[in-house]
Formats: sequence, structure tokens, C-alpha cells
Amino acid sequence: MKNPGENILTSLFRVKRGVLLPQGGVYGGPSFPIWAGFLLFVMFYVWPLLTLVGTSVNWTELSGSSYAKVFGERVYLSILANTARISSIVAVSCILIGFSYAVFLSRLRGTIRQAAFILGVLPILVNPLAIICAWRIVLERHGILNSALIGSGLASTPLSLCYNLFSVVLVMTYLLFPLVMLPCYGAISRLDQNLVAAAKNLGAGSLQIFLYVELPACLPGVIAGGLLAFVLALGYFVTPALLGGRSETMISMIIADRFNVLLDWQLGAALSVMLLLMVLVSLVTGRIIVRLWERHHTLG
Repeated sequence: MKNPGENILTSLFRVKRGVLLPQGGVYGGPSFPIWAGFLLFVMFYVWPLLTLVGTSVNWTELSGSSYAKVFGERVYLSILANTARISSIVAVSCILIGFSYAVFLSRLRGTIRQAAFILGVLPILVNPLAIICAWRIVLERHGILNSALIGSGLASTPLSLCYNLFSVVLVMTYLLFPLVMLPCYGAISRLDQNLVAAAKNLGAGSLQIFLYVELPACLPGVIAGGLLAFVLALGYFVTPALLGGRSETMISMIIADRFNVLLDWQLGAALSVMLLLMVLVSLVTGRIIVRLWERHHTLG
């Protein structure tokens, strides 16, 4: 008679060529791995999301008082709008710098291209907190940059480079622009050079080649990278907290304050849901833009 534990093991797994494999799934039959993946999805995504929504309305009372407070007090709406404004500026800056850097990389060759590529991806390889602290040392009133400007005679008094919108956008753009640069560089690298050569033979200049050959090939990557930069910028907390002033307060800072300081979990959860809705609207909008561009490109 078989051991009960052995019966359970043989029902879940089978031996093939000396290797223990799960029954079903990729190897045929009703799949154990699919159910395991679904269970993990429910545990680590659906359940926390439902808990967040339930906390925002208070599980026991089902009260919408926290949402009434968010929409009733002007301060929360202004902070949400300020978050969207800063994230939009960062996304546009990332698109401009990331795409330009990708085009610049495509013009280089050999070791110089490799070195420039490493410099381009450096922000995502280094700890963000270390980068923020380094920029803070550079941009402070008596920091490296102001000292250099005053020492060279280009400025007579220290410039206000830190604790304002400029420093927040600068550092967030530096941290996020590789997300635009990488897909654009990949698209340009895969671009058929025969198209560029044909455009040159037909008399197209560098600007025309850029507008009508290179830019259309990179546009999906530009939109996807810019959207990703915008979505990630919505949730930034450390950068505006360390480098911004009161005017650069973002919604993530208010959420952390409501959870950790005031212990108002219901309002903090409601603000978190509002942030999630902003992300969802951004993703849907980006998807619509990409589909419209693909339809136009196909018809063209």
C-alpha cells in the first residue's frame, strides 16, 4: 500500500528522464502551474488592491467620507494637479533628451559608442538615493556648481539651483530619461540603412531624413518611454522631498504623511486610489495614441 504523501506527490508531479516535472501545464493536461500563477496573482496583486480600496471606504461602514474630503478640500486637488504637472514636464524632458541621446548614440562607432551607452544607462545602474544626494551637493547654494560659477566670474552671487522646480525636474529627468533612450536606440539600430541611403539619393537633407525616416521608426518607442517616465514620475517621493520646496509637494509625499504621521489610513488609501486612477488614465490614453498612430501609419 502506497504512502498517502506519496500519492499526493504522484498526483502533482511525474518523473521524466530522472527529472521531477509538474503534472500538466507546459507538459500537457490540466495545468497546475497556471493555477499556481493565478493564485500568486490574486495574493500579491488583486488582494492588496482590494484591501486598499476597502480601506479607503472603510470596510465596516462603506463610507465615502475620505473621497468627499479629497474632492471637497482644494489642497488635495491642487496637489494632484501639481503632481500631474511636474510629471508631464519630466516626461517631455525625458522624451527630448532620451530621443536626442539615442540619435547621438547611433552616430557613434566602436569604443566611443560603448562608453557613451554606459553613461546613458548609468542612472538606472546606480542607487537613486546616491544620485539624488550627489545632485544635491552639486546644486546647493554653496555647492560645487555655484562655487565654480562664482570662481570663474560668471556669477556674482549664488544662484537658486536647489529646492525648487528646476532641481526636482532636473534630477527626475536624469533618473528616468534612459527609459526613453533605450527603446529609441533599439529602434534606430534596427532601422534599415537602405532607407536612409535612398532618402539621401533622392536629395533629402539631414532634417528631412530625421523627420520622415528616423522619427516615424522611433515614435512608438518614444510614446511608450515617455508614458513610462510619466507614470513612474507620478509616484516619486524621495526626489521632491529632498530637492523640492513647498511648491513641489507631490501626492506621494501626502500619502506617506497620512499613513505614517497622521495615521489616517482611510484618507491615505483614498489618495492612493486617486493616484492609481491617474496611472490607469495615463496608460489608457497612451494606448489610444499608439493605436491611432499605428492605424494612420498603416493607412499611409
